[in-house]
Amino acid sequence: MANEAIYKYGTTLTLTTTGAATSNNQLSTPAGTTYSQTNTLDYPDAVFVLITGGFGASPVTAGATIDLYIRPLDIDGATDAPAPSTGTGDAYKGVYVGSFVVKNSIASGDAYRCVGYDIPRAGEAYLFNNNTGQTLSLNWTLKMTPRTIGPL
Repeated sequence: MANEAIYKYGTTLTLTTTGAATSNNQLSTPAGTTYSQTNTLDYPDAVFVLITGGFGASPVTAGATIDLYIRPLDIDGATDAPAPSTGTGDAYKGVYVGSFVVKNSIASGDAYRCVGYDIPRAGEAYLFNNNTGQTLSLNWTLKMTPRTIGPL
């Protein structure tokens, strides 16, 4: 068919493979790698995959979430948005992107997916352990695949 719109994907970026342990209702330290419009092809959306390092203990509150936030970078030339306070209950976390809904599982290697729409052009990712009841163990991995819609 003519003029069909399809998803087009960029190269997957690994934002971190060594994420720090994050307590219940706390914000993680930033992912080790930032992204920019250069390595995302300036695509407006992205598919994010979180691969857990497990949780501290069971039971994890099934249906709770690990929320993804991005601190916008280079929003006015080289000026960045303020960095959120990690590990605290500070209300400011950056720009909310999406949530990974978790299962009651303490297994390492569980993979969860969320899609972020109209994400900042350049940014630094953070995870918020939103009421899982347990600590997200260290060595989580966060990956990002840029995405847009274009003609066939």
